[in-house]
Amino acid sequence: MRIIGGLARGRQLFCPRGLEVRPTQDKIREAVFNILANVVEESIVLDLFAGTGALGIEALSRGARQCVFVERDARAVQALRKNLELTGFATRGTILKRDVFKCLPGLQEKGMRFGLVFIDPPYALWERPRERQRLFDLVSTRGESPLRPGGILEPHAIVVLEYGTHGVELPETWGGLHLFDQRIYDDTALAFFRL
Repeated sequence: MRIIGGLARGRQLFCPRGLEVRPTQDKIREAVFNILANVVEESIVLDLFAGTGALGIEALSRGARQCVFVERDARAVQALRKNLELTGFATRGTILKRDVFKCLPGLQEKGMRFGLVFIDPPYALWERPRERQRLFDLVSTRGESPLRPGGILEPHAIVVLEYGTHGVELPETWGGLHLFDQRIYDDTALAFFRL
């Protein structure tokens, strides 16, 4: 697993053996960033279920201003911290060792907003309809908070979802998000939503 493009291109990322994460394959990351070519630079990125941080670090390498990584597994967080140091992006990455569902409302309350969001949940979680709906409700909400009526997404934000293709049909719209591109690579699918 390595960084595909940008400042840290070619740098190998650390992924300890036995870690129960599914790092995004190089060819899939390359496809994601080809589609996002004009979006990444200077964006503030949120990487949910970050694992070893491959997607968020790739965004930093390609010019994202900052990335917030949310991951609850302690070993994955250690690997993520090491990968930020290996690539030289430790000062531009913030790691939150939290559960995604508990973390998102807190980000909104703090007034944080993101132009690019990566969601790569465990396939088992994604296959549970209630969890899937809850996740998208939290990400796509326009916000009930008087502190930040726009939720966590900047205007025209893009949300990239990586998920298993096992019988999950995505709607064309989800909350305020509209599907504008979809790609399938074997048993992995990518869906691109725009606010």
